[in-house]
Amino acid sequence: MSKPYPVVHQRPLAEPPKRGPFGLGTRRRTADELPPVAAHEVLVFRVEGRHVLDTGRRQLHDEQLVNATHVSVVDLSRNVLVTARLTIPSAEAAEFTVDVTFNCSVMDAAMVVQEGQDDAERVLLAYLRRHKRFFELGLDFRIADISEFRRSVNAQVMAYTAVTPPQVPGLAVAYASVQVMEPEELIGFEKQRRDQGRSNVLATEKLTYNHQLDFTRQRQDQLRQNHQRTHERGQDLESQEHQQMLAREAREFARREAIRTAEVIGDDPDAAAYWVEASGQMTAAELRDQLLRRDELRQQEQQERRALDREDRLRRQDRQWEVQRERIEVKRHRRAELEDRIRLDQKEKAALDRALVADQQANERADRAWERTATLEVVRDLIKRGHGDQTFVDVERMLDKLGASQAIGSGEEPAELAAADADQPAGFSAVGEDDDDD
Repeated sequence: MSKPYPVVHQRPLAEPPKRGPFGLGTRRRTADELPPVAAHEVLVFRVEGRHVLDTGRRQLHDEQLVNATHVSVVDLSRNVLVTARLTIPSAEAAEFTVDVTFNCSVMDAAMVVQEGQDDAERVLLAYLRRHKRFFELGLDFRIADISEFRRSVNAQVMAYTAVTPPQVPGLAVAYASVQVMEPEELIGFEKQRRDQGRSNVLATEKLTYNHQLDFTRQRQDQLRQNHQRTHERGQDLESQEHQQMLAREAREFARREAIRTAEVIGDDPDAAAYWVEASGQMTAAELRDQLLRRDELRQQEQQERRALDREDRLRRQDRQWEVQRERIEVKRHRRAELEDRIRLDQKEKAALDRALVADQQANERADRAWERTATLEVVRDLIKRGHGDQTFVDVERMLDKLGASQAIGSGEEPAELAAADADQPAGFSAVGEDDDDD
């Protein structure tokens, strides 16, 4: 059981008897009547309804000490931790145990005794019970949710003590901490879980060990079987290699024999037949028949080869004549095409020459006609301007120059001269006529 705080001890005091002979002496207390006090404790006396603090200098015969009817021992320690325990129901059929710790210091020992604040834990527990919200916090949590409940109750206590701090007469109280105790059933459950976990770990390790042992045993069996199969395969391989070596030697011997036989016989089939007969693979009669058949076949092949050569020669000659005829025909055809092309080119050239001559003649006629027209225009313009009245104009010479003499000799008058005579003034005609008469 923890030591009470802040009043450590208290007792009533009886009235002390008178001392001396016949009770004529003064009253005084004995040391046994007063409780012992430590260095951090102080005595508080109730004297005639008042509470008087012991200063440590009072004697046993002090009047107030003699008249005191009650004494209390008060603890004056600073920052004494006082814990108030609450039980808060949870969402299950169980409770959370919450310990709220406060820092307490006695500021007025006489007032503490006078107000009856002899048990700070009881006072602080009543202070916490006045806040009904504490008893509703656990309804949202199960016992397994103790971690979330701790955060919630810590926040709630801090808020409550800050808004409504505890007021205890004669004491200075400050909030220190809050602690949610582990429920016994949760402790048992966690212990059982840990035990079960250890058992599971042991079982798992045992299974793992057995599995590794089985795996190692199977691995050894497989290695042994692999070694045995490897040994058997090696023996089979050696046997196969030996058989192959014998077969290679036999083939090599047969090859060498065949080479020697080929060198002896060569390409002579008769020698080959004689060799076969000598080796005992055929009889003499079979050898004779084979030689006769070979002679007949050889003669037949020669005849067939000569016939084929003759036919091939005739085919080559026919082919040569056919190729030569094709070449001659191609040359004849090309020559005819060339002659046709030459004749066509000559006709086109003659036509172009005629067209060129015609164009040149037409251009010359056009040039002469333009020259005559221009000259007549000049003469007509001169006559219009009156130059013919003062100057002699040799019309015949002009006409000869313009080529009009041919037209006059033929009896035709050029259109230009007719136009010029139409525009010639009367004096110009008279002058001409007079010249002719002269």
